[in-house]
Amino acid sequence: RRKRREKTVTGYRYELEKFEADHSDATLDSITRPDLRKYLLGLKMKPASIAVRWRCVRALYRWARRQEPPMCSTDPTAGLALDLPHVDHELTVLPVADCAAIMRGLSDRWRPAAALALFAGIRPQELSGFGKARLSWESIDMAGRIIRVPASVAKTRRERIIEGLPTTVWDWLGTASEAARVGPICTGSHQGLIGAVKVACGRGKGKGKRKWPQDGTRHAFASYAVALNSDPGKVSLWLGHQGKPELLLTRYRALATKAQAEAFFGITPKAP
Repeated sequence: RRKRREKTVTGYRYELEKFEADHSDATLDSITRPDLRKYLLGLKMKPASIAVRWRCVRALYRWARRQEPPMCSTDPTAGLALDLPHVDHELTVLPVADCAAIMRGLSDRWRPAAALALFAGIRPQELSGFGKARLSWESIDMAGRIIRVPASVAKTRRERIIEGLPTTVWDWLGTASEAARVGPICTGSHQGLIGAVKVACGRGKGKGKRKWPQDGTRHAFASYAVALNSDPGKVSLWLGHQGKPELLLTRYRALATKAQAEAFFGITPKAP
């Protein structure tokens, strides 16, 4: 009814099936607030995953209370405090050398998608679909140098138009043949795209491999774009941020120098 994406609905279903299996002999009313708190804090999961389970259980109780007649008389999630530790991921930026290795090491199948991820800040999920529509070549205006991310593709469900980007992304997209510029830009899965990118820069699976940064390609674009461009509002528009541009500077300003940014956007097909 609320038109949630299939991936969201599947996630809620999975969490509630787990909750149901762990309480197969209980009724909604028989689970007290202390019981629920003990259960959630006893889960062998990361704090963020426990918080997801908690939100799903809370949604279940709120739904049950709205039914006619109500399916339970109490809601143990009301006022429940878990005090889960907050994990703030330390932002690290993909080095310029790794970004160059990605673009030069990928096959023609993955290179256009990687170019959009690195040099236009397009989310890998928006390129590969991941439960929704994929970005297609129809959304790329090569002549006008404009990228349109439709609402059906965008993570935020709001269309965004990206223009005025440095020429790097257009240089790489221009290497694709006219015949290849049809249909989805990324024909593989989300795992396939990220896996190919990791392998290309030596961050694939295996002992001794370097860790892949959180949202590596998008954060690389944001960090180098902020270092290169003195207009945070423009970079915010490129990224599709709805908040204040100042937040972008606070988060990304000190992660790269202007010289590094110039080297990053200097990664072109013709560069040595």
